[in-house]
Amino acid sequence: MEMQPISEFTQLVRYQPSLEWLDRSGPKVRSNDDLFHGVAGPGIVPAAVETRQSVEETLFVASADAKIWMSKVAMKLDMGVRERLFRQLDMLHDAEEWMDDGKPIRLESFQSLVRSILVHRIRSNPALALMPNGNVLALWNSEFARLSVEFLPCDKVRWAVHSKSEVNEERAAGMTSLIRLREVLTPYSGGAWFDGG
Repeated sequence: MEMQPISEFTQLVRYQPSLEWLDRSGPKVRSNDDLFHGVAGPGIVPAAVETRQSVEETLFVASADAKIWMSKVAMKLDMGVRERLFRQLDMLHDAEEWMDDGKPIRLESFQSLVRSILVHRIRSNPALALMPNGNVLALWNSEFARLSVEFLPCDKVRWAVHSKSEVNEERAAGMTSLIRLREVLTPYSGGAWFDGG
């Protein structure tokens, strides 16, 4: 039986950087040589088997990552705020209520939320929701007005205000840096939203 030469594809793949990442799932593959051991010619090249986490595992990991990060700044947060955020994280990642097409919380978005609580000394308790992309959405409601703030990565926020009175209805929206959020919301009673007034 005559051995066929190694195909160009196999040669290219064989000399690529190490495939150490394959070590996490399936058979123990420690290097390219292990992956192609015994390959003498063209044929089926073994592929990495992708292991998928269950929904419960994915939600648990996302929630745990957020809680671990928050524990690093916990000493700067009021105990009540910490406990509320922990509860809200658990509610946001409730596997029984989870929509199949939803994405778990983005850590960078959660970090922006916590930093805004610290920077603006937010004492009110907004409702939290997750956007389809995993960003945190904070919602403040009063009888005649509503404020929603989407916390984006890199300390950016997208906000929208809707207010009604007997003579007027007003809507405003924008995007700004986390640092300027209170200032930008000043014409719309920004302090009242954050201070619980």
